[in-house]
Amino acid sequence: MNAPSRPAPPPNTPPRAQPAVRPSPTAAAPNYSGAGSGARVSPAAARKKKLAFLVGGAAAVVVVALVVFLVLSNSRGTSGGSNAQPPGNQPPASQTASPSNAPSSSASPAGLGKTPSEGKITDYGAAGRFLTDSYYPAPGQGWNLLTPAAQAVYGSQEAYAAYWADDDSHKVQGYRSARALGSPNPDGSLDLTMELNGVRRPYHIVIIGGQMRIDSNTKVDAPASGT
Repeated sequence: MNAPSRPAPPPNTPPRAQPAVRPSPTAAAPNYSGAGSGARVSPAAARKKKLAFLVGGAAAVVVVALVVFLVLSNSRGTSGGSNAQPPGNQPPASQTASPSNAPSSSASPAGLGKTPSEGKITDYGAAGRFLTDSYYPAPGQGWNLLTPAAQAVYGSQEAYAAYWADDDSHKVQGYRSARALGSPNPDGSLDLTMELNGVRRPYHIVIIGGQMRIDSNTKVDAPASGT
């Protein structure tokens, strides 16, 4: 008896087609220009920051160098370096200071008897007494009662003192009768005459700094004309 036959195997089934897998696109890296934790900076921005850092550093170096230079220069200038003139080369004070007793440079350029008055003399008696009571009782002490032009007649204060110290030649033997010659001049000054050692001499009185001053030759041997 024949054995039962085996069923035929099913035909080979082809594999089931699978859907194609598309690769996902790679996301572009974000470009952040702002600062912050974890922020990414573009190459161009990084280069700018580096350049700014270098420039700032160079400027700081220049400033520091300039400050150091100025400090050193100033310290050399005030430390008495070789450029300073030694004290031995300085001219003595006596060579540069003008003598205190030299004739005043402000002497009247118009000449003796023409010093302008700063005020008007209205008290004729006071002007006469200025000669008889203030000046001639002690002419050796009356340097400051003269105008610069009258002081210049003597040359210097020392010569003035020496002149009046010579009693043998320049002694005041007497003076009297000071008289005004009319009204004051247009500038307010007053002309007078006074008898000195027997000779009547003219005197020109002015106001300077609020005080009377004699603007004439006050020597005992002055010409009677006053010149």
